[in-house]
Amino acid sequence: MLNGEEALAGQYAADAGDYAALADPSDDGAGQRLAPVVAFMDKVAADTRNVAAPDISGLQAAGIADADIVRLCELNAFLAYQLRVIAGLRLMKEVYA
Repeated sequence: MLNGEEALAGQYAADAGDYAALADPSDDGAGQRLAPVVAFMDKVAADTRNVAAPDISGLQAAGIADADIVRLCELNAFLAYQLRVIAGLRLMKEVYA
């Protein structure tokens, strides 16, 4: 929801089961023992240029495997792409409506 896409966040939350609360930007993931993952994902999404080795080390220290860190980054990249496609389609709809 950080990007103002409440409908998309709602769709993902509907299928997230016990993790649906994570769609709320105020949820830090501590309740699901995912605080390091949520903090990392938020930083990658909102402050990409400042992600550095200590951020990766923090995930590793929390027990996140390297392959899972790569998957988290890929997921973040996909969601960013999806949000850009949605924004572009909205603009096209406005222009051609």
